[in-house]
Amino acid sequence: MVLERLDEVRTSLEAMSEQADGYKQMQETFKLAPHEFTQLRDTISQYELKHEIWTKLNTWNEAQYQWKNEPFNELDVEEMVKEVQQYFKDVHKMAKRLPTDAVALTLTLTRTLALALTLTLTLTLTLTLTLTLTLTLTLTPTLTLTLTLTFTLTLTLTLTLTTHPQPRY
Repeated sequence: MVLERLDEVRTSLEAMSEQADGYKQMQETFKLAPHEFTQLRDTISQYELKHEIWTKLNTWNEAQYQWKNEPFNELDVEEMVKEVQQYFKDVHKMAKRLPTDAVALTLTLTRTLALALTLTLTLTLTLTLTLTLTLTLTLTPTLTLTLTLTFTLTLTLTLTLTTHPQPRY
């Protein structure tokens, strides 16, 4: 919703910028010193920062939603770590540019909380081997001795991979 509203603001700013360019051309035509429209330029600059922040927040929320809803064994942990590290890097830069911005502070807080994120993938492999040995001895035509031995070996291997994403600034 915020990004939709920001797109509307972008359209308004573009229209104002076109008007400002038209006014500058008229001023040049009448040999007047062109007005710089510094407030418009500053507003556009602030808009671009706000749009970047909200876009990053939206991207992070979509990534989290995808990770939470994907089957655990299908997650690409290495790709997740790369995405998280890039996000941390971007948020750190934005927090420096806008230290008093509420959205930037929220992103920084999210970044700090996400540092505690631990991804654990556990793979358990159980192998059961059963060996049955049957020995039949015919002692007489009417007497047969059958000996059956069964050996069962169960081997369980558990592999745990734990990843702690760390930001790289």
